Amino acid sequence: MTVLATAAAPPASCRDLPWAVARERAHEASVPLPARQVPLARAAGLTLADMLCTPQPMPGFDTAAMDGYAVGPGAGPWRVRGAVRAGSAWTGGPLDVGEAVEISTGAPVPAGARAVIPLVRIDRSGTLVWGPPLADGKHIRRAGEDASAGSPLAPAGTRVGPALLGPAAASGHDTLPVRPRPRVRVLVTGDELTHTGRPAPGRVRRPLPALPRIPLTGDIRTAPGRTRLIPVTWDGTTAQPVGGHRPAFLHGAALADALAAVPQDWRPGQPTPLLLLTG
Repeated sequence: MTVLATAAAPPASCRDLPWAVARERAHEASVPLPARQVPLARAAGLTLADMLCTPQPMPGFDTAAMDGYAVGPGAGPWRVRGAVRAGSAWTGGPLDVGEAVEISTGAPVPAGARAVIPLVRIDRSGTLVWGPPLADGKHIRRAGEDASAGSPLAPAGTRVGPALLGPAAASGHDTLPVRPRPRVRVLVTGDELTHTGRPAPGRVRRPLPALPRIPLTGDIRTAPGRTRLIPVTWDGTTAQPVGGHRPAFLHGAALADALAAVPQDWRPGQPTPLLLLTG
């Protein structure tokens, strides 16, 4: 095997750990990437960094659930005072006894309206309308009926998808607090590897041909803050790899400043040291 560099001996507390303990150490060693605010259009596939709450009630106002007439108190007939459509506001004041307003689905319901009678159940003559008696609040979606202001939409760690983007936009969010996708890089090494064609005797075909070739020159940390853990694998069948060196990725004096875990009794192809990048 090609040894990239050598690292100092790991602390005794991290050496020769049982696999179960090493896995626990690895799980505990991970550090969340820094949170950032991104527009809704770029948030799909990322994960929420914080609890997402509604900044305002949903819906934000009493709204009609049907096309028809919002009617005030009384049994009718009701005198039609005007009309209110979705996207507009009613400025005519509260409805009094015997008054009504023609209304569209999604339009704000005037104060004083006790119900919305569907258009198909209305009889109209001039400015007067008649309809069947309805329970108070029928066909009216009250402000905050779906969620009150400050209600949680999703907990931290939720993967952002269409099911979350819709309510987030509807409640007034333009951006979401998310954590970026981790960037994973795999560096495949080995003197015995063949990258194309059939391997010659004594050589093996690289098993992951779709992975990009990564140059070993310069700083391999091209995205600071995006890489935190490096599991290193080698082909040693004993407690030491070829030449007795532990391969590590170094930058300057020390890229791997801390060692999270070194499981005992490793075998070819198994993760061995887990290196923490503290720089």
